[in-house]
Amino acid sequence: MKRDMDLVRKILLHIEANQDGKITLEIPDYPQEEIYSHVELMEEKGLVEAIISRAVGRLDSIELCAVKRLTWEGHDFLDVSRNDTRWKKAKELCGEKTGGLAIDLLKECLIRLAKANLGNG
Repeated sequence: MKRDMDLVRKILLHIEANQDGKITLEIPDYPQEEIYSHVELMEEKGLVEAIISRAVGRLDSIELCAVKRLTWEGHDFLDVSRNDTRWKKAKELCGEKTGGLAIDLLKECLIRLAKANLGNG
């Protein structure tokens, strides 16, 4: 599975919109296994707190995945990535200059674009 930063953003937006109730992990057009794998990566990076359990004898299969909450880091990343125009521009800039979308570089690019907008007001 290849990491998909658009899916990471969609999961964060979904969690934020549903944090007052039960957080279900259903994102249209994405298979459950891919969503669960991304939540696991997001927990490793500190964007979310989640409960992840693998099937007995199958380390490649996630049996249970439940998100408890967004972390401070998750909220920060979501806040700078919320704007669709800024998100697209940051992905384009990071992809062109680095050949990939490492989350720390993407976040830094998003922050720089947000700061640039502050100077235009």
